[in-house]
Amino acid sequence: MNKIPIYALISLNFRSIILFALELVLFMNNTAELGKIKKRFIFRPILSRLKKSFSKSKIKFTKRTLAILFVFLFILAFGGKEIFSQIDSTLKNYNVLADSNVTSPTLTLASNLELTNNLETSTINVRDKINSNTLTMDKRSYLLDQYFLSNNSPLYGTGKLFVAACNKYGAPRDCITVAAIARNETDLCKYNNSADMHNCWGFGGAGTNRMRFDSFEQSIDRVTRALAYDYGSQYMIDPSLMEGRFCGSDSSCVGWGNKIKLFMRQIDDFGKNQGLGSILDMR
Repeated sequence: MNKIPIYALISLNFRSIILFALELVLFMNNTAELGKIKKRFIFRPILSRLKKSFSKSKIKFTKRTLAILFVFLFILAFGGKEIFSQIDSTLKNYNVLADSNVTSPTLTLASNLELTNNLETSTINVRDKINSNTLTMDKRSYLLDQYFLSNNSPLYGTGKLFVAACNKYGAPRDCITVAAIARNETDLCKYNNSADMHNCWGFGGAGTNRMRFDSFEQSIDRVTRALAYDYGSQYMIDPSLMEGRFCGSDSSCVGWGNKIKLFMRQIDDFGKNQGLGSILDMR
């Protein structure tokens, strides 16, 4: 950045200023009897020279102009060094400030970029942890909801209820047995009035014996609790063990357990296709 010239601050005839200042200083230094001589004789030669110099310039010479110029030159002669020193110091400070203003945004930008990178790194780390926890803890509910959605089931959105009940009653961690039974019994609550009754498992029996629940949350909780407590986790892992008890002794119940296991593998394969891996490996 170029510095502001000091001489640009002076608008008067610079040649006349220097000439007058030098004559004034030399005269005062060489005159020992300055106090005994009248002022008009001291300054008359100098004023004559100054008037002649100003007559060549565009500045109109008047007594007022001369008085102002005299005051300025007097200050310049005895305090000019200090004044210019202050001006030069001020300009140096201005230049330093201007230079710092140029570099500061660069430093600030670098700092902001570093802060942004740190924030992005922290965000990525947090996101990775969240995604990891989601895949570990919540992929079951996500998988179930996507499976229900692909089958146009009214159970869509209840995946978290299946997982909550599964965790609550200590059922196998894959949490798909209850959903597989619903798939076999009512095609995921699409048969007859199963959705209205919130009973996707034929729970309670056929006809008037079938139980009505107030909500899917209630029915999912009740069925999961019955399977986990009344049958046990081993029966939920291998539904063939509870074939006669859950389905009955009717000939239509033969192979019921294998059908449930088929739907369990179907849900597991669906999860693999969704990129979630094998849900059965969580057991």
